[in-house]
Amino acid sequence: MKGKVTRRGISGGYEVIGWRDREDANWHVKVSPVGRPSGWIGYSVTAGIFELKMVAPAHREAVLHMIGEWELNSRPCVNPVDSDGH
Repeated sequence: MKGKVTRRGISGGYEVIGWRDREDANWHVKVSPVGRPSGWIGYSVTAGIFELKMVAPAHREAVLHMIGEWELNSRPCVNPVDSDGH
């Protein structure tokens, strides 16, 4: 089933918005200083590697932090716990 995953978050004073297709590991992200929506810069990131070679260090840190959180929080639970705690 094809679908799009979208996420948003704040890290290190930057707002990061991203999306990817469910079947694809490539994140398309936009980064902007919090409170400055006209300052968006876009990046494409696959497995922690930015398509553009010139990336501001603060952008890189914010983007990788948010992608890590998004992917961690989207993983299915391997050993679900039932209501009895077992």
